[in-house]
Amino acid sequence: MSIEISAASLTEVDITYVDIATGTYEPGTAAITPETIGTHEIVEAPSASPATLRKIKLISISNTGGVSNDVYLLKGTQKISPTFTLLTGEFVHYIDGQGFKVYTAGGIIKA
Repeated sequence: MSIEISAASLTEVDITYVDIATGTYEPGTAAITPETIGTHEIVEAPSASPATLRKIKLISISNTGGVSNDVYLLKGTQKISPTFTLLTGEFVHYIDGQGFKVYTAGGIIKA
């Protein structure tokens, strides 16, 4: 999974996931802080042997830089989230079963 960012602005990205393979569950986390425009890998694909399913539980994307930033998530080259325009201090959370919510710098959900 990757993130595409539109501005050279510090962006913090954290993911929590569970890898599920034949009768086993392996939790994991990943974090990156890209500062350049473009696509940045967050977490590699799960192991193909044995066949493993990766279940994303939580994604947190925070714009901690000084300018607004358009961000979206990719699986390979396929866009898998809406584009979010995050002003300085704003953040978006994805919670499994609840979807995406965008918050102001003050922690209030944006309409």
